[in-house]
Amino acid sequence: MSRSLGNSKWIVVASSVHRWDDTRILYRQAVSLSALGKVALFAPAPFRKKIFGNITIIGIPPWHHKHQRIRLITGLYITFRNNIKHIKSIHIHDPELLPVIYLLHHKNKHLGLIYDMHENYKELIYSKLWIPSFLRSAIKKIYIWIEEKVIPEISGAIYSPKDLKNNLLSLNSRVVRIENYPILKRESAIHNLDEIKRGNNKVVYLGEMRRIRGILELIEAIKVVSKTINNIRLEFIGRAVPSNFEWEIKSKIQQLNLESYISVRGHLPYDEALGLARDANIGIVTFLPTPNNLSCLPNKLFEYMQLCLPVIASNFPHYAEIIGKSNCGLLVDPSDPNSIALGIIKLLSDPDLAKKMGNNGRRAVDNEYNWENESNKLLNFYSETLSVN
Repeated sequence: MSRSLGNSKWIVVASSVHRWDDTRILYRQAVSLSALGKVALFAPAPFRKKIFGNITIIGIPPWHHKHQRIRLITGLYITFRNNIKHIKSIHIHDPELLPVIYLLHHKNKHLGLIYDMHENYKELIYSKLWIPSFLRSAIKKIYIWIEEKVIPEISGAIYSPKDLKNNLLSLNSRVVRIENYPILKRESAIHNLDEIKRGNNKVVYLGEMRRIRGILELIEAIKVVSKTINNIRLEFIGRAVPSNFEWEIKSKIQQLNLESYISVRGHLPYDEALGLARDANIGIVTFLPTPNNLSCLPNKLFEYMQLCLPVIASNFPHYAEIIGKSNCGLLVDPSDPNSIALGIIKLLSDPDLAKKMGNNGRRAVDNEYNWENESNKLLNFYSETLSVN
C-alpha cells in the first residue's frame, strides 16, 4: 500500500484502527493542525484518496483479521519511510504504531513524532475479548516495555486520561493533556437554548455499543421505566462492537418485549447522529466500572451537555467532578438497572429540573469544555515541541 505524498512537506496523522471520519482525529485534531500546514490523514476508509477541506485523506483498507492488520502496519511503515523527506511530523493514534515511529526515528532523528493516547491502553488490554485471557498479562508487559523503549525517543505525547500524566512525564518531559471536547461552531444552530424542541420521553445513547459500556443493563433499566412511564423511548445511535454484539442486544430487547420502546439505529454520520439526539430528553453514559472506564472521560458526556441534554452517568469520581461542578445530571450505579431506571424516571417526571440541568451543561461547554480551547493547546504543543511553522 505504499503511496507517494509528492514534493510538499506534510504533517501526517495516522491510525490503523480508527475510521477516517473519527470525530477526534479528523474533525478536531486534523482540522486544527491544517492551520500549521498540509495535513495527510492515513486511516481505514472505503476509498483510496479524498480531499476534505485542507486535509488529504489517504484511505487504507479496513482490516478484518490479524494477518491483515500486520500487513497494513508494515505498509504504513514502508509508505512513511519512502516519503520521509517530505514529512514534517507523524502523529499516531494507536499503540500498535509505536514500533513504526521508533524505526522511523532511527531513519531521521529530526522527524517530529507524536504519540496520542486516547485511553489507558495498559488497562484496556484486559477488556479485549479477542485476546485470550491467559495472554493478557503477558501482552500488557510487552506493551509497557514498548512504551518505555519508544516514548523517551519521540518528540512528545498527548494523553486524555489524567492518571497517565505521571507515568508519561517519567518517560518524556514533553506531554500535554488534550480532551475530546465538542466543537462549538458545529452546533451554532442550537445557540438559543429555548428554541430546542424535546421529544416525548426520549432517552438517547450515542456512540459505540460495547458490553463494558453497560448496554444490557440499560435495556433492563428501560423495562423498569416502562412500568411507570408508558411512552418511554430509548434510541441507540452507534455501531455494535464486536459486530455480533448487535444480535445479543436485539435478542435482549425481544426477550423483554421492548421492541416498541427501543430502537437500534446503527452507525450514522456524526452530524446526523447529533441531529437525531437533539430532541431527546436525556443522554445516557452508564459505562461499567472497568479500569479503563474508571480513568477516561467519554466524549458523549460532553456531546450531551452541548445538546442541552441532562445526563445520567456512572457514579465514577471523574464523572462526578464534571457533573457535580456543572450540576448537569444525575449519577447512578451503572451495574444496577434499578438505579439507572430511578434516574431516568426522576428527570422525566421533573421537566423543570431536566431543563435546568440541560442548560447548565450547555453553559459549561460554552465556557470550558469545548474544542476551541483544546485546539489552542494542541497548536501550542506542536509549535513548542516540533517548531512546525
